[in-house]
Amino acid sequence: MPRGPRALYLLIAAQIHREATKHAVPILTVDGSRDVDETVAAVESLFAEALVEGPRAETLAERRALLREANRAIVSQVREGRSRPWADGGADVTIREFLCECGDRACAAGIWLAVGAVFASPALAPGHG
Repeated sequence: MPRGPRALYLLIAAQIHREATKHAVPILTVDGSRDVDETVAAVESLFAEALVEGPRAETLAERRALLREANRAIVSQVREGRSRPWADGGADVTIREFLCECGDRACAAGIWLAVGAVFASPALAPGHG
């Protein structure tokens, strides 16, 4: 039986690895041996064919919707994590970095918000919209 968050995460990682192996899904171990750019390049290489095939967001509205979905996934993850018996504090006051939802293809801005504020309006970096 796991004891604490780290043991739980290791069990989850082992289960994901088993399922990925069973279904012949490419596996990329993130262990600190690559920096962020190298990790992104490795992911792009592993999934190059799928990325070419799509689907992909073509319109501004589609890009905004995907960014909103990604931010909502972060909210869900924080809320799930904060619901653990050992978690301290409330999820909605937790400050996290979210993606700017302006939808501009060149935008890589992030915005720091309280988790509970993400649903109030689109997360936009200053001057974006």
